[in-house]
This record gives sequence, C-alpha cells and structure tokens, in this order.
Amino acid sequence: MQVLRLFQVGLTIFFLFCCTQTSGQKNSIQIIGKWLYKGTVTQKGQVDCCVECPELIEFKSNGSYIVLNDCYGENPNNPVIEKGTWEISIPAKKLILRNRNFLTNYQIHSSEKEIEFKVVFLNDKILEVKSKKGQNERYSKMK
Repeated sequence: MQVLRLFQVGLTIFFLFCCTQTSGQKNSIQIIGKWLYKGTVTQKGQVDCCVECPELIEFKSNGSYIVLNDCYGENPNNPVIEKGTWEISIPAKKLILRNRNFLTNYQIHSSEKEIEFKVVFLNDKILEVKSKKGQNERYSKMK
C-alpha cells in the first residue's frame, strides 16, 4: 500500500508539472485534469501489474488538487483522501504538492505537508514522476 501511495503522489507532481503554462512556453502539455495511478515503473520501462486500489489525482486550474481512493476514502460517494495545492516548475522539472491535508489515516508517500517530485515524462496521456525515494510512478490521463 505504501508503494501505491508513493505512486499517487508521484502522479500528482507529474500532473502539476505538465499543466501549468508560463508566458512564452510553447507546446506545453496540460496537467490539469484527472490522472489514474498505473503503478511503479520497472528498470525495463514497464509498469508493475495490477494495482488493487489505484489513486486518482485531479489537478485543478485554480492550483488545488484532490486525491481519491475507493478503498481508503471514508465517503463512498466522494472518496477524497487528500487535498492541497500544487505548483510546477517547468525549468526545474519539479512538481510540488503543498498544504497537504489528509482526510483519512492513509497517506501517500509521506505525512509531510509539502513534497516534491521530479517529472520524468509527460504528454497528453502519460505522466511519470520520480519520488525522493527514487521510484518512478506512472499515471494515465482520464478522459
């Protein structure tokens, strides 16, 4: 479960990095939207199979985010487990989750109020981020 949480946080950071545009930035990929955790990436570039309760991270255009998880959310109709604000630094390829508010005892990556991810890859369908623990996590954008 710890790996799953790390992946979710990584995904969140990746989305933040990709969706924020700055002036003069051309062909930037939008991170705003919903991203589903697919798993950790192996050394061969494949994703470990079969996450039972994947997180869904939604990056909103107002700079806020929410993390949902059907297994750990207390409200089955709105299973939000974490919310906060996000920031992305395009030049530094960093996704930062700030003001993290945990709504359950389940925490992705850590209980720190701010975490940072390195954006490894981002396009309109895939987000891959690296956590401080060195694991790459992959997310796919929901339609």
